[in-house]
Amino acid sequence: MNGQPEAATNGKEQAIYAPVVLSEALAEQVKDLLTASEDAARAIKERAEHDADALRRTATRAAVEEAGRAMTAPSEEKLPELEATVSELRELVDDLRTDVDRLTTELTLVGSEQRSLPPPSDPQAPPPGFDRRALLIALNMASNGASRAEAADYLADNLNLRDCDELLDAVYGYVDSTAA
Repeated sequence: MNGQPEAATNGKEQAIYAPVVLSEALAEQVKDLLTASEDAARAIKERAEHDADALRRTATRAAVEEAGRAMTAPSEEKLPELEATVSELRELVDDLRTDVDRLTTELTLVGSEQRSLPPPSDPQAPPPGFDRRALLIALNMASNGASRAEAADYLADNLNLRDCDELLDAVYGYVDSTAA
């Protein structure tokens, strides 16, 4: 023939390169979503810490005011009420500490995730049976939390793709690795 690879001469060149371009674009979107999630988590943590500080200051002021009122009244009558108020305030502070610790842990987990994306597959050897529509649909469904069974049923019903285990293994493996 004319010296070109057979894939280029029989019109399948687009089918070979399209999944790579699509997966690179999706990988970039996933990376952007992770960055936005980290930024949101960081903002939530900062807001929680600010709110915790404000609540501590308010609780301290309330406790001081209550203590001042208790000192001016007969102490025997006000002691149970003051103890109840202090106990409530301690519970609130403990709850806030728990929330801040949880958010800090979540932020640490999000920050420690590996962000390296898998290397693009060799464009000369696309995996057999990976129709680009099926790949895109499966990746979208997996990213949105659909189960493997739902994705398999949808691909079978809408694309007449009955044997999609290899495709779903690749897609769900990728989505699980980026979510971990």
